[in-house]
Amino acid sequence: MKRIYHIKVTFLIITIFFIQKNTFALKKVELNIMQWEGYLSSQFSGFITYARSKGYDVSIKVVKPSIVGHENTVQRISEGGVDIITPSSYFFKSSEGNLFKFIEPIDEKRLKNYANILKKLKGNYATLSNRNYGIPFTTGSYGLAYNTEKVPEPTSWKVLWDPSNKNKYSIYKHAFQNFFLINLIYGKKISDAFIFDKIDIKFSKEKAKQLINNANYLWSGYSNDLNKMDNLNYVTTWGYDVIQANKKKMKWKIAHPIEGEYLWLDSLSITKEAANNSNKVNAFYLFCDYILSPEVQVKLMREIGSTPVNIKAKQIATKEEIKSFRIGDESYFKTEKIFDSLDKRTEKGYNYVWDQILSEKK
Repeated sequence: MKRIYHIKVTFLIITIFFIQKNTFALKKVELNIMQWEGYLSSQFSGFITYARSKGYDVSIKVVKPSIVGHENTVQRISEGGVDIITPSSYFFKSSEGNLFKFIEPIDEKRLKNYANILKKLKGNYATLSNRNYGIPFTTGSYGLAYNTEKVPEPTSWKVLWDPSNKNKYSIYKHAFQNFFLINLIYGKKISDAFIFDKIDIKFSKEKAKQLINNANYLWSGYSNDLNKMDNLNYVTTWGYDVIQANKKKMKWKIAHPIEGEYLWLDSLSITKEAANNSNKVNAFYLFCDYILSPEVQVKLMREIGSTPVNIKAKQIATKEEIKSFRIGDESYFKTEKIFDSLDKRTEKGYNYVWDQILSEKK
């Protein structure tokens, strides 16, 4: 009995030793992540487990306030305590590229999943002096969704200007996405939408006025009002609200109008502050590779309605998802349709005209 007892004790001591050894071997890292509100948080626990398998004991702190635009992102980084950000494509060159002052270039060779990112998403939107400062990880469109229980799939954005749909659709409340849309629908040169002096302002204002006055409501943030969607025929969307509405037993789908859609593209970037800490740098690249993995890309698609940037997501997604989210479809991701930065005159011009229409709304 004593011999068995000693064997058990010895085994227990050895087990504790190895557990402690492995625990002590993990490198502790805290990552402070500033993101668009909530959309990566659901992936944090999975990443923490993944990081442990790679030798890092990572804790994650969500930085407040969340990203709401270029200006508040740059302001918050300048205050310190931010390691990773999720900037949109147009952030990088807004305000004469002041974001570049606070972030570090990326070494794509450290990312095994980078090779599988859609080629057209590896554009120059985040480059400075031939160095890349952002890893694209999720994309989608300012899209058109339809209520399948009320209407068939629309072939054109022009359904929003059809008098029969008055009070039966919603639109985003901010100016430039909708002016871009008008420019796209009515056959104008795509690049002209980014330069205020090149647009037909009289024509665009009239179309914007119709769009606003006939809408049931204007939404903000990242989602439509789910309590109102069931009574509508159409909504403009970033994608998230369609996923959430269908979880509530509604039946919405994303349409793909013949005119196309303008695209949003979000990236992962590391701050200069974090780049001074080798453990944070290593954890950043682990985080990027984890988020870019096909499995996580599909999870994000099913949670927030985004399109995977990793072409291997097609191996996991359903046929319906591949069609709806255009997974791996290079022809869909035309560089000129990705939201770009606006100069101050263009931004102020759009906002002035839009606000004027809102103030006149009957």
